[in-house]
Amino acid sequence: EQMKTMKASGLVDIQSHAKSHSSLVTRMTPEADYQRWLATEVSGSQRVLEKRLGHRVDLFSYPYGDSNEAVALVLKKQGFRLASTVQRGGNPRFSDPYRLRRTMVYSGDDLNSFKRKLQTFVPLRNP
Repeated sequence: EQMKTMKASGLVDIQSHAKSHSSLVTRMTPEADYQRWLATEVSGSQRVLEKRLGHRVDLFSYPYGDSNEAVALVLKKQGFRLASTVQRGGNPRFSDPYRLRRTMVYSGDDLNSFKRKLQTFVPLRNP
């Protein structure tokens, strides 16, 4: 109910972060087990959110920011459009949509710290 209330506010968009919040790059053997597990992790949260909230879930945030090519391929197959890591920095136009950078903002950040984190381009200074 809280998620429905937040969604109804128009201020919050609820998207996927995996089913169990496990790191998705932890490899299992055999490879087929890893692929099945990845598909379940990705589609599990997507299905639950879509069913409960009634909107398309097509954005993903990697748990712990961990990503690899296998996870990106599963996301593409499941119909996700974008995925974000926790690598700090901006995203130029040519960025990989399945490896977008994201800067974390913490409760201890003051306004100046927040402003610095928003700055993604720093011009070179003349010597």
